[in-house]
Amino acid sequence: MEDSVSEKLLGSAKVEEEVDGQEKLKDKVWNESKKLWVVAGPAMFTRFSTFGINVISQAFIGHIGATQLAAYALVYTVFLRFANGILLGMASGLETLCGQSYGAKQYSMLGIYLQRSWIVLSLCSLFLLPLFIFTTPLLKLLGQDETLAEVGGYIAHWLIPVMFSFIACFTCQMFLQAQSKNMVITYLAAFALALHVFLSWLLTIKYKFGIPGAMISTILAFWIPNIGQLIFVFSGGCRETWKGRVAYIFTSSPEVVAAVTDLSPLLACSILLNSVQPVLSGVAVGAGWQSTVAYVNIGCYYLIGIPIGVVLGYVFDLQVKGVWMGMLFGTFVQTVVLVIITSRTDWEKQDLWGGVLSINMLFDSYSGNKDNYCCLAEKLAEKRNVVACESSPLLLEKEVSDGKWVMVLTFLSCVMALPRITQYQPTTLQIWVTMDTTVCDLIANKL
Repeated sequence: MEDSVSEKLLGSAKVEEEVDGQEKLKDKVWNESKKLWVVAGPAMFTRFSTFGINVISQAFIGHIGATQLAAYALVYTVFLRFANGILLGMASGLETLCGQSYGAKQYSMLGIYLQRSWIVLSLCSLFLLPLFIFTTPLLKLLGQDETLAEVGGYIAHWLIPVMFSFIACFTCQMFLQAQSKNMVITYLAAFALALHVFLSWLLTIKYKFGIPGAMISTILAFWIPNIGQLIFVFSGGCRETWKGRVAYIFTSSPEVVAAVTDLSPLLACSILLNSVQPVLSGVAVGAGWQSTVAYVNIGCYYLIGIPIGVVLGYVFDLQVKGVWMGMLFGTFVQTVVLVIITSRTDWEKQDLWGGVLSINMLFDSYSGNKDNYCCLAEKLAEKRNVVACESSPLLLEKEVSDGKWVMVLTFLSCVMALPRITQYQPTTLQIWVTMDTTVCDLIANKL
């Protein structure tokens, strides 16, 4: 009796253990599957989007012409896929190195490996570059039709930026995947794919730009995810693993390196703004708006940038970063103001005075003396047509040497473009110098 009871109890216990084991196995499989899809899902979608970019490009190029379609398919399959395979194979070593370093908690090594991979893949790309430069003779050597070879060579030149995009694409993906930061890759890939469809339709179907339109869209589709990934890495998305190495050229102090790393995003913004703002300032100064630019500079830097920098640096205790952010904001406001001024300018009207040089100086001793005006105008006429104005227009044609011209300009010390010819004072010498006789006569007629 006791034996039968114990057998039943043991049997029920075994059944419960089997049920628990099955449930635990299901949970393990489910958990492992989730972990696998978290890593593999974004990678699969990224590969799909990369392949989709090629399909979309090929589809729209097919609407341009049969020869263009055949040339694109040939160049992509033979040359670009060849370069893709070599660069992907070389970048695959980064996947192992980053994975091992992240697992061993040697986070700083991931950034070092990433930068080393950029150097190695860049050198490799330079060796692959001749394939795209000399595509036409290579295709002819392989026996391809001459027309197909010419079109293929033209398309291959457009694919050079695509080949270089693989450097950042493969390395950044493996760098981020080792840290399970995969979703940013997926979002960027989806955005690039959708934008590629729109731009391909816009440039090839609507505006009929042909091969250049399709290739511009293709290049952007490959580079936009790369730019997004680099911004994510540089702007603090990988604080543990991206430290950079540039700061170690100047110091061995970890504190200084950390400070430089922290300020690097601001440096990047400064470089970006300072590449646009000087151009706009140059346009404004060239158009004769020196006073306007001066007021904009004073207002943006001293009334906006510095006060905001002081508040951020000392009130909010952001210190150097806060001061720099304030100055960057001042530069940004200055850029916006100059963009508005430039965009609202009537450049067709400004173009009427293109090539016209105005030299305005006040000479009390010349006031009211036409002979002195004419004398100075003669000194300034270096193989040019000159209109000098006091009370009536006077057209002079004289020649002087280059040395005299330079000396006169230095003496006057004020050279600026002329925004309008209707505003002048009788005591102010105004001279317009131009190489174009037609424009010179037009100015004389308007005075």
